[in-house]
Amino acid sequence: MIAKNFKTLSKEIQKLKDVIVISDNDLDGISSAKQMKILLDELGIKNRIMIRIRNKSFGELFKEVQKMDKNEIIFLDTPMPDKYLLELAKTKKVVYIDHHKTELPKEIPENLIYFDYRAITGKDIATSILVYKLGKRMLPNFEKYSIFAMIGAIGDFSYDKELQKDFTKNYKELYNISYFVLPYFDLIRILENLDYKKFLEISLEDLVSVISNERRKLNKNIANYYKKLLDFRIKIDDKKLLVVECKKPSLTTTFLSTIYPKKVIVGYSIIKKFFLFEGKTVPMSLRTYRDDIDLGKIAKEFAEKYGIEGGGHKKAAGILINKKDLEKFLKFVRSKI
Repeated sequence: MIAKNFKTLSKEIQKLKDVIVISDNDLDGISSAKQMKILLDELGIKNRIMIRIRNKSFGELFKEVQKMDKNEIIFLDTPMPDKYLLELAKTKKVVYIDHHKTELPKEIPENLIYFDYRAITGKDIATSILVYKLGKRMLPNFEKYSIFAMIGAIGDFSYDKELQKDFTKNYKELYNISYFVLPYFDLIRILENLDYKKFLEISLEDLVSVISNERRKLNKNIANYYKKLLDFRIKIDDKKLLVVECKKPSLTTTFLSTIYPKKVIVGYSIIKKFFLFEGKTVPMSLRTYRDDIDLGKIAKEFAEKYGIEGGGHKKAAGILINKKDLEKFLKFVRSKI
């Protein structure tokens, strides 16, 4: 069934008894999992969190889930192809909460609770925000967890007025007046050494304490941090496209997109550790503030054409390509913008 609103989704969540929650391993996915764990714990629903490995294909993940002895699965920020969701729903109850797809399947069985907000409404809102909105409608005082939702939203380059209002009310000391670029880097810098397992278990009070303490430390060496962050080389710079080779593609492209809002920013990193993958691969990040293009579609189209993993959202996307296809990908992006 299609859960067209949070009311329907909340009713289906409350029916669960013993569930495995599978989420992506980026900030949006992990923040979504953290909030869902809080929600399920409060509802007294037995749960276990599983963070998916990015270099594992959806086909491999599908086979792994099929073999699980649990009959209730929640997918968060994990855009499983519809064919796998439909197949899993034959033997398990599947709740799919995401924001990556643009079209709904023609037929959805009752055992599959399908809530892809983008496919339903056309609007792209981070999964961590969706789980936050769900939590607010199911539990009193859930807005105190807006800090978890904001971490995911900032990490996914996605914002929402409801979340922004709640976050500024509850965490004024962590809000940078009206602009989220500096908090983005602050939070990434603070959390990059925090293991996701610890993050899933950390209390609200301890998280606030960690962030407050680390922000004070960060203020002392912010200049050095930005100097390291801005260690990049410009490869292409024209009216529509800025391509840079850098150490941290996601952070660098996010920063540059605020300086060049009318351009598409592509950042890539050639690091030896990525050579563990077959064929030598290059992690790439795409960002833009333009409203007239969809970076997620561009990345997904190229990925599907060449049999690799890639996709994302309208203004932020990522892809892991073969090193030999770097120039081919850049030409493809240029042809689409």
